[in-house]
Amino acid sequence: VPVRIRDWVLERVSRLAAAARAVVEAAAVLQVSVPAAVVEAVSGTPDARAGIAEALGSGLLAEDGAAVGFRHLLAAQAVYEDLPGPRRQELHARAATALSDTEPVPLGQVAHHLRYAGQLAEWVVAAERAADQALALGHDAEAARLLEEVLRQVSLDADTAGRLAVKLATCAVDALRSKEVIGLLSDVLRRDLPRSVRGELRFRLALQLHEVGDDLERARRLCAEAVDELDDRPDLQAWAMVVLGIPVVDGVPVSECRQWLQRALETLPRVADPTFQTFLLGKIAMVLIPIGDPVWHRLRQDIEERTGGRPGNRAAVNAYWSVGAQACYAGHLAVSRRMLTAALEGAVSGENRRLQLCVRSGLALLDYCTGRWAALDDSLDAVIEELSGDPRAWLDARVAADCLRLLRSGSVEAYRALAGTVAHAVELGGVDLVWIPASVWLRFALSRGDVAAAAGEVDRLLGILVDKGVWAPGMRALPAMTEVLIAAGDLSRARELVDRFANAVRDLDAPLATAGVPYSHGHLERAAGDLTAAVERFTTAAARYAELGCPYEAAQAREHAALTLFDLKEDAAGPTLLAALATYRDLNAGWDTARVTQVARAAGLPVPARHRGGRRGYGRELSPREREVAELAAGGRSNKEIAALLYLSVNTVARHLTAAMRKLDVRSRAAIAHRLAELQKRR
Repeated sequence: VPVRIRDWVLERVSRLAAAARAVVEAAAVLQVSVPAAVVEAVSGTPDARAGIAEALGSGLLAEDGAAVGFRHLLAAQAVYEDLPGPRRQELHARAATALSDTEPVPLGQVAHHLRYAGQLAEWVVAAERAADQALALGHDAEAARLLEEVLRQVSLDADTAGRLAVKLATCAVDALRSKEVIGLLSDVLRRDLPRSVRGELRFRLALQLHEVGDDLERARRLCAEAVDELDDRPDLQAWAMVVLGIPVVDGVPVSECRQWLQRALETLPRVADPTFQTFLLGKIAMVLIPIGDPVWHRLRQDIEERTGGRPGNRAAVNAYWSVGAQACYAGHLAVSRRMLTAALEGAVSGENRRLQLCVRSGLALLDYCTGRWAALDDSLDAVIEELSGDPRAWLDARVAADCLRLLRSGSVEAYRALAGTVAHAVELGGVDLVWIPASVWLRFALSRGDVAAAAGEVDRLLGILVDKGVWAPGMRALPAMTEVLIAAGDLSRARELVDRFANAVRDLDAPLATAGVPYSHGHLERAAGDLTAAVERFTTAAARYAELGCPYEAAQAREHAALTLFDLKEDAAGPTLLAALATYRDLNAGWDTARVTQVARAAGLPVPARHRGGRRGYGRELSPREREVAELAAGGRSNKEIAALLYLSVNTVARHLTAAMRKLDVRSRAAIAHRLAELQKRR
């Protein structure tokens, strides 16, 4: 409290009669506005009612309906800090008693007052009750705060410490406290705990380690030990098996991971809670997608049938998010869009802030992968900032942001930042995600002539692929890896790489292979001098990327086809190059646009004036964001609902909707759907 404010407040308090001073002191200890009867009881003075009237008249206290409290928080703090220690404890004890008699009992406040009254045994009981209530209401951060304080401040018996540690570990991930509580949970785990408590604490500690990407080998050991101790908890036992099935630890064969996932599926019928079954199905499918096991389609279908396509609770939302994010990495983009959109609607309806942000991060990466780059400008930075305490969920949005930054600017700073993002993804165990930024970084490294560095990165990435078996998402980087090896003068090794990929994915569910393999073969054919075959391969790849919904990759393949056609002196070279340039311009991919524009001008092609920065204009066409807002409005969503779904302000939604209605030439929200349908028919 600033000295001048403190002195001014205490001088005013000194003028009050004894009863009013007692009331003001009670209100300072209570901190928040409470019923007048509570203030009277805490003050301990028989003239409390008159004291309240005097304190209100002085302006120190104010009425809030039937409640009374300080008008300004700093004033309350000034009075509180001036109280002698014994007086504070006395008032805190009275506050705990008085609040316990109210209905409903504010458990968190009672716990706070018991703590500062020095009644630690009672505080432990009250804090646990308050944490249970917070968990039931979905207030994970409050529950984590209460439990963490108790475990750090009080010497507890082993049974109580174990029970509270398990509860803390249950909410720490959603409360973004994983990094802070790992040491605390580890200390409790060293104690002599009951078998079932020890098993659950081992497993939940492993989840914290996974969340922060710290000591994944230890996390695996903890999970394996937990499986043997959780016979009476098939839900957690199956979940631990799923974590053991995630291929993140070096030296663990994919076959072993598959065995754990199969055991999890076999354990699933013993899980009594159908909601948790849905959650587990999402986690199992999440692990199967990057290793290309088609069983995930059956699990995803089961999830959607169980929920009617609309996840209505946290467990179901988590399942949709898990499947949707992994589907994006592996190239199942339509499924990813459906699952993540449904997950966001469920998270918004359930008012779960962390899940909303996690899903938004996944959608941001999906928008990047599907070329909806303009839609990212409104919200990407805000998502990254809010998720800064959740490294794994934050990483999706970070990858999208850093890839966009490099592709738009082509700057050395962006190149170095993306290298850091690639390294960070590997450190966090993101062996499913790393291929998206790695492919961009490798292409840029080649353009700078950093061939040796790029070749070294190819060796590292290939090691991850062989060790972890994540061939489905790894297919994203195959064309760039092939280019690097060719540039390094190792054509035979490049051939071996492509053959290895092609053989590895032959029996896997890896949609990106339908484009990535011919694209890579195009590089091989061109390097070998078979230009006609190379054109055919590049053209095939471009068409398949377009079918998959990957316009940026399609433009890259088209650009290579054009360059090869120029070598063949074919008339189709110019139109093909300009088609690639048009896509780069639509995406505002400045680095690619500058490169291709230079080639086009050297070839004497007519090139439109260069875009000089800023967001592109769409004329009478709807921008991607305007279309998104219009479609949601046509579906009956209010501006407030649209704002929540798209992570925009209500004013921004209104601006986009007004622009969309003007461009569509409609005067009501009801007419938007009809107009959009008309435009779709014309395409």
